[in-house]
Amino acid sequence: MFSSGDDLRRLEDNYEEKEGIECLTAILAEGVDDFLRIEQSRVVTGCHFDLRRIRAAHHDVFLTLGDSENAKGYDFEIAMRAMDRFSR
Repeated sequence: MFSSGDDLRRLEDNYEEKEGIECLTAILAEGVDDFLRIEQSRVVTGCHFDLRRIRAAHHDVFLTLGDSENAKGYDFEIAMRAMDRFSR
């Protein structure tokens, strides 16, 4: 279903994403000395990157559906139902 296994790499193996999380966490927690606020920033950042991975997976699924703009009848309904399920 996915184009490559690279999208499914663990965070520990994905240096760019790990660095992005650290950078965004530092931006969100800038000027804060409270440990709890820094950890909350890390959680929010982790969620952001999780959602980004999920959206990328959705995109891969839509690519496998083919060109839904030219789909007719039942094929179009299937594509629309799949898009509706992903938007929930």
